[in-house]
Amino acid sequence: FVPGRYFLSHPDPAVNKLASDLMSDRYQLSKIHAKSIGEEIDAKDSRLLEENSLNFLVPRATTELKNAYILEKIKKIQHEMKTASPDDALVLIAELKQMQEIKKILSKELGERIILKF
Repeated sequence: FVPGRYFLSHPDPAVNKLASDLMSDRYQLSKIHAKSIGEEIDAKDSRLLEENSLNFLVPRATTELKNAYILEKIKKIQHEMKTASPDDALVLIAELKQMQEIKKILSKELGERIILKF
């Protein structure tokens, strides 16, 4: 089963069009620009091929996603702390501290600057 071929020849024109749009590269680097950085577009070991960068790009993208999730969680905890009772506030403070530690680790992985606020 080849999904690309199946969806390209799908009887529903909307599915067919969507498949062809998703499978085509709209933007391609011109050969002039590739030569200016000393690369051949068709070379299998070229830096310009996305497939050659996946070992770096995929882990970074997942780490960025984790970081965004943690930042949203920190905002949510800070918002909850504004209306929390004193007992609940202690639990939220502990959770906030844990989230900030995770954020610190993720920031180091991403190579970002870490600014500590006191």
